[in-house]
Amino acid sequence: EFPTSRWNGGRFNQGDQCNAKYIRGVIAAINGKGIPIRYTYTNPLLTEADLSDEYCNFCMQAADNGMNEVIVVSDILEEYIRKTYPGFKIISSTCKEIKNMNVLNAELAKDYKLVVLDYNLNNQFEKLEQIKDLPLLFKLIDELKESANGGKPVVTA
Repeated sequence: EFPTSRWNGGRFNQGDQCNAKYIRGVIAAINGKGIPIRYTYTNPLLTEADLSDEYCNFCMQAADNGMNEVIVVSDILEEYIRKTYPGFKIISSTCKEIKNMNVLNAELAKDYKLVVLDYNLNNQFEKLEQIKDLPLLFKLIDELKESANGGKPVVTA
């Protein structure tokens, strides 16, 4: 995400929003190389009122070209994005901390591009053997989000 997006999770930024020209330029430059951007919208405390955030909606509109992706944790935000920005590929966040294998398999059966595994399960091999749809699973090597998957690069904006 671009700085100070209300929908983002993680680090707090002190009101340092990017301007529209910069945002459009970054998206065009990255997408122009055939690489999708991936917004990390993992704020678990969002409310219905937060869905109308002008800056976040602008960022989504600017990248709404069918190529880009968004990581979500909030059911409210996920539903809103699916309805308002159907061109985005949705990724289920590791921040959901899904540790129950039945719940994880149910998540994998939903309409996600990827489901990011809770990295605390990485070495629980008996549990990992219970996963039914491995191609949709994205495994983090550690909490620094180094992917164990190969393939085309993705830039997290």
